[in-house]
Amino acid sequence: MIISNVVGKPIRLDGVRRVSLASVKLRDVMLALKEGYTLKYIARADFKERRASVEPVRIPRADILSQVRGTMNAVKIRSDVGDYLFIGRGGGAVETAHIVLDDILSIALEVGGCVRPGG
Repeated sequence: MIISNVVGKPIRLDGVRRVSLASVKLRDVMLALKEGYTLKYIARADFKERRASVEPVRIPRADILSQVRGTMNAVKIRSDVGDYLFIGRGGGAVETAHIVLDDILSIALEVGGCVRPGG
C-alpha cells in the first residue's frame, strides 16, 4: 500500500489479499524443497488492477529471488519494457527507527504548519 501511494496508484486495504506466515506448516516447506522450490513471503502489487497480495509463495530454487536470505530484501519490477531486480540490505533496527522518526517529524511539521529549522 505504501509503494502504491508513492507511485500515485493507491490500493485500498480491502484490495490486498493477506495470508499469514502462520499458515505455513513444516510439511509445506519440506514438500516445496523436495519439488525444487523455496517458500518466500512475497508482497505483490498490480497497479493497473489496483490489487495486491502479501502471502507465502513457492519460488523455483533457480530463481534469483530464492537466493535472497537473511537481512537482504529484493524488489522486482515488471513493466512493459522489461523486468528489473533490485537487491540490497534491508533495514535493521536503527535504520527502521530513523525512517519512522523522520516520517513522524515530516507529518508533524506538515500537519502542525511548523516551519523547519533554517526554512
